[in-house]
Amino acid sequence: MKTVSPSELYRRIIEVAPDFLEIVFKEAKVVMPEKIRRPQAGGFLSIWEDREKERLPPKLLLMVPIGDVPADSKSGEFTQEKARRLASHPPHVSSWQSRDLDREMYGGAIRAENLIFSFSGIPEEGDEILVLGIALKLGLISNEEAEEIMAISHNRFNQLFYEMYILWGNP
Repeated sequence: MKTVSPSELYRRIIEVAPDFLEIVFKEAKVVMPEKIRRPQAGGFLSIWEDREKERLPPKLLLMVPIGDVPADSKSGEFTQEKARRLASHPPHVSSWQSRDLDREMYGGAIRAENLIFSFSGIPEEGDEILVLGIALKLGLISNEEAEEIMAISHNRFNQLFYEMYILWGNP
């Protein structure tokens, strides 16, 4: 397992997340234009230490706005809810496995080694692709693990994920 300090994690995420968010957002406007409600992409990314082995709640390591986040956005609340919910289901690898649209419980959080990555701000399939891409770029998840997660959600952005994987190169 790679150990990454919070400051290094922050630096590397800020390096890649904004550009990747724009790419995912542009694809979302094509794939699901009915779900795009604003002209700019933005949301909150949170990263948590997954402490389920110690039977402790997850510990927030980083929460940062990425892109243009409207003042009335609920994405900060949603990114936290997704991560906490995923942490409360130890066998799950994706918040998609416990999503409940009637209760505003969406996909968009994943497990990557001892961390939980969560994003909220674009349609949930895009949220998931964004965190998968970041985790892969940081070397915290394998391509096979990402494929497993995308299969669970039947993510329509899987081709975009592979294009980004090729563009970024193997971590």
